[in-house]
Amino acid sequence: RTAQITALAQLMLDPFARTLYGFASVLEREFSSFGYQFDYRFGHGPDGNESAPIFIQMIDAVYQLMLQFPTHFEFSTEYLLLVADAAYSGCFANFVDMNEYERHRRMGATRDGGPWVRPGGDSPSPSSAAVPLVDFWSFAAAAAYDRRSCGNPALLNLRYDESTLHSDESLIIPDTEFAALRRWDDWFFRHTRVAWQVRRRNLERELSGKICDLQRQVYEQRQQLGGAGGARRAPPFGCAAG
Repeated sequence: RTAQITALAQLMLDPFARTLYGFASVLEREFSSFGYQFDYRFGHGPDGNESAPIFIQMIDAVYQLMLQFPTHFEFSTEYLLLVADAAYSGCFANFVDMNEYERHRRMGATRDGGPWVRPGGDSPSPSSAAVPLVDFWSFAAAAAYDRRSCGNPALLNLRYDESTLHSDESLIIPDTEFAALRRWDDWFFRHTRVAWQVRRRNLERELSGKICDLQRQVYEQRQQLGGAGGARRAPPFGCAAG
C-alpha cells in the first residue's frame, strides 16, 4: 500500500499538497504515474479476484484529515466525492488501465490539447470503441475555477486559510485513535433510501420556512400600505403573523 502511505505523508508534510493543484499532482504521481492497477483494483480484471478498495481508502483517509484540520485544505469534501465518482466512472484517462505505459498505448494520449481517445482497433469491445476520455484534473480545475461559468463553490473549502501555506504550523499530525475517526456518510450512504428521504425532508422544511417568511413579509407590507382604513387580511395559513 505504498501509494497510500506516500500520498498521505505528502499531505501531512507539504501544505501545497493540500491545495487543489497540489492534491491533483500527488494523486497523479503516486497512483496514475507509478503504475496503480486501476482495472484490477476496481474489479475490471479477468476474474475480479484482485479488486481492492485501496484508492477509496486513500480518499477516506483524506476526508478524516479534512475533518480534523478544516482550515488547511483548499478543496471541500464535495470535491472528494467528485474524485471518487470519477475514479469509478471509467470516463477519465487518469483512472483506467494498469499502468502509465498501457494508458498511453491504449488511449492514444495526446499532449496537444486533444481528447484522450481509446483506439477502436485496440478496444476491449466494439461498443467502447472511440470513446473520448479526458483528463480529470483539468476537468475538476475548470469546474472549480472557471470564471465564465462562475465555477462551483461547493468544490472549494470556504474555511480554507491560505496562511497555512507559509505557517510554522504547516505540518499536520492527525489523531489516529478510533474515537477520532468519522464515518464518511456522504460517500457510503448517500444513495440509501433513508439518507435520500432525510435529505428530502430537510429540504422541504427549509423551502417551507422560506415560503412562510416571504408570505409573512407580503402580509406585513399589505398591512402597512392598507393603513387604518384598509381591510385587514388574515395571515397565510400555517404561518404566524409575527
